[in-house]
Formats: sequence, C-alpha cells, structure tokens
Amino acid sequence: MALTGGNIGFTGYQQPNYAGAVEAAGLPMQAIGQAVGQAADYFKKQGEKKKLIKQSDIQIDAALKLFPEMSSVLQPYKDQIRDENVSLDERSFIASQTGDFITNSLNMMKIKGAMDLAQEREARMGASAGAGGAGNEEWKSTGQ
Repeated sequence: MALTGGNIGFTGYQQPNYAGAVEAAGLPMQAIGQAVGQAADYFKKQGEKKKLIKQSDIQIDAALKLFPEMSSVLQPYKDQIRDENVSLDERSFIASQTGDFITNSLNMMKIKGAMDLAQEREARMGASAGAGGAGNEEWKSTGQ
C-alpha cells in the first residue's frame, strides 16, 4: 500500500515470472540428457564392433584348424583385424567380411587344387603319349 497525494493506491503482490528462467534451466538438462544418450549409444556400438572382431577371430581360428594350409592367407587377415593401430571402425568393417573371405579363400583353394590335378593329368598323358607316340612312328616307318 502506498500513500500518494491523498490517494491511497493498492497494488497486490505480483508473483515474479520465472518461466524464462525455468525454460533456460531446462535446456541444459535436456542437452545433458541427449549427450548421455548419445554417449551410451556410442559405447554400445563400440562394444558391438569389438564383439564382431572377437567373433571374426574365432571364425578364423576354426578355419585354420580345419584347413591349416590356408594359414598363408588367413593369418595376415587375422593380424590386420587384431592390429590396434588400425581404427576400430576399419577393423570391424574388415571383420564383418570374414565369412565371405573364408568362403572365397576355400573356393580359390579348391580351384587351385583342381587346376593342379588337371596339370598333373596332362603331364602324365603327355608323357605316356610321348612314349607311345614314338613307338607309333617307328611302327609306321617299318610298315607293320
């Protein structure tokens, strides 16, 4: 209540408006909540990548036990996946290809084996044809 020039003016208590302050305080809290959620997602993805690399390592070990002759192909691949100097993203990408890599390596090994067998067969046939062919030429020249 205030007394001014004979008039009494009555002004009730006006509660201050804190809406702006409350809103401003809520924004950092919301940002913190989002950051925590993003950090959780990031660490979850990192964990999934590490798990994928470990699974890949297990697959390669199994393939090496079954096919030790593939060690010259699979061991460098395994070393690359384990290399801590290569980024986790790159290693997990390589690890995601492990099943296909092993399958392709086996197919190449199978094709190489078939080609080696074919070459051996040709070499044997060439050797036997060469021995038999010389005899045939002699037979033709004698007229028998």
